[in-house]
Amino acid sequence: MLKRKIETYLADWKQSEDRKPLVIKGIRQCGKTYIVQKFARENYDSVVYMNFILEPDKKSAFTGNIDVDTIILNLSALIKGSRFIEGKTCIILDEIQECKEARTALKSFHIDGVGGLPEVVNCFLETKNIELIYKLQRNLIAEYEEDMVKYADDADKPNIRECFESIPKQLAKENKKFQYSVVKKGGRSSQYIGSIQWLEDAGIIRRCYNIQATELPLEGNSIKDCFKVYTTDIGLLVAMLDYGTQADILKGNLLGYKGAIFENLMADFLCKSGQKLYYLHKDSGLELDFLVRFKGECVILEIKAKTGKSKSMTTVLKNKDVYHVKNAIKLGQYNVGREGDILTIPLYMGFLVNDKLADVIIPDVDVSLLNVNKNTGTKQN
Repeated sequence: MLKRKIETYLADWKQSEDRKPLVIKGIRQCGKTYIVQKFARENYDSVVYMNFILEPDKKSAFTGNIDVDTIILNLSALIKGSRFIEGKTCIILDEIQECKEARTALKSFHIDGVGGLPEVVNCFLETKNIELIYKLQRNLIAEYEEDMVKYADDADKPNIRECFESIPKQLAKENKKFQYSVVKKGGRSSQYIGSIQWLEDAGIIRRCYNIQATELPLEGNSIKDCFKVYTTDIGLLVAMLDYGTQADILKGNLLGYKGAIFENLMADFLCKSGQKLYYLHKDSGLELDFLVRFKGECVILEIKAKTGKSKSMTTVLKNKDVYHVKNAIKLGQYNVGREGDILTIPLYMGFLVNDKLADVIIPDVDVSLLNVNKNTGTKQN
């Protein structure tokens, strides 16, 4: 009898302690239904099968509440002779693409507080295996792209995916302003702006808006049609790049693209602390990575992939009457310290740049700035 690779895959899936609902894809008439039913009969005490094309009435089991108990109750009423034995029943949903609600309900069968991005973090903590982590991230990206197909309007579906997949290229440019022509030659705002909004509403990206002036309020000075785009999770960006980029980061082998990764990491920090993203870019060449409201002031955040001077930051700080900025924070390969009006901190401490920290004091290099050694009162130089 023909032995198929998928049989080994299915056996491994069943033995996995952290298995999720399995979606099997393939061209028509390749034997998907046969092999799944055969596997189910041989490995489970009870098999519940339905085909949404041949039995459209079964779709009603997935309307309304989609918690597991409700779904099973509905199916038991619809399928005569069905038995649901905890841990020993295999449910086969054939032609699931015909029932959007059933596809959404798959998540209900694996609600355990680990899935998605937390699952990636747990995998890192438990295994330290970069290959496994990368696979989880790529699976997550595939799920995002499937959501684009499932939930977006038909006219927007290809545009959304094109915008999403252009992000690594957008960040590779010296001027990281999002350009529709990078998405597709001849691309225009009218074609893609709705797609950007969809990705942002889905929590996949965040826009960083250019501002007209380095003054508060930053939102009031933002230019709505001029923005950069970052992924809301730095791991997502790295997983969109070549496999091996993780090792390049760890070994310090990255060259020009290192700056893009560092910037997206800072955007990640800011987003997770609830802050909006702003930057400055002028035709004159004046450019600042980020600007934030920090203890009632407009403060520059400069992200350096390597130590070095920032001409734009120096220009702004030397002309306080013109730009109304008194302080800057430079993050990169630094120790905690101060260079005149510039506070330096290591990039990994970027998550502490948060106006909600009650003890932050801008003018002094003091442990209260980073909330370190608060009880001892000692200073960190």
